[in-house]
Amino acid sequence: SPGLENLPISDSNITDWKAEAEAGGVIEGDYIIDAGAEESLGPKKITGNLTISNHAKLTITGTVYVAGAINLFNGAQMQLGENYQTASGVILTDGQINISNNSTFSGNGVSSYVLLLTTKTGDAINVANNSNAALFYASRGTVNISNNVTLKGATGYRIVMSNNASV
Repeated sequence: SPGLENLPISDSNITDWKAEAEAGGVIEGDYIIDAGAEESLGPKKITGNLTISNHAKLTITGTVYVAGAINLFNGAQMQLGENYQTASGVILTDGQINISNNSTFSGNGVSSYVLLLTTKTGDAINVANNSNAALFYASRGTVNISNNVTLKGATGYRIVMSNNASV
């Protein structure tokens, strides 16, 4: 059987990202963007859930750490701000990441991506229905990918793919 490869992101990277986000300030409770609203955020820590829905758009301007879940659905958009150039932007959580129904991600430039990372065990990331252009990372949990999803990359303790999913 193949040996386990070291995952490219260390616990100290994760700790640093959390500290970087929190240094930008803390939002208590849930952060919700809905119905076509456009917001910019980061660096910030959110103590509740981050939910983007119904064609709302979030521009990431710094590292964001969400203590709860991250939910994007119904045409939600997440993109990196112009300050990122070729770097990737990090959104991390201790909770579940749920992405569905034509939600999209965009970097800023050719080699710039949104990295969504969770430390959750079990069902950590669920991506369904035409999501794209993000890197998903679940070091301790399962990444479930289904229904015509195309991703830039996914790293997980376990990855389950179904219904025309590709990575």
